[in-house]
Amino acid sequence: STLGGITATFDYTVVAGAPASISVVSGDNQTITAGGTLSDFVIELADTWGNLSTGVSGTIDGVAKTTGSNGRATLSPGTKTVAGSHSATASFGGLT
Repeated sequence: STLGGITATFDYTVVAGAPASISVVSGDNQTITAGGTLSDFVIELADTWGNLSTGVSGTIDGVAKTTGSNGRATLSPGTKTVAGSHSATASFGGLT
């Protein structure tokens, strides 16, 4: 507010809350030939209001990962040789 030319300013920072949603960004529903390489598995975490959740630790397909400044974590699953239907799970901040 301003009173006779004197101003008071309030600065504040809002940080993301606890992760409330986990989304697959890319890497789902892939089909490759045995010996082929899968594309990256990428997830994104956000709080209740859609703010990206950064620095959250978890796992993708059992491999330890941490979300970056973009709220995302990535796993490069590599080459796969066993034919059949497979799945990978991502677990972060109590979300799967």
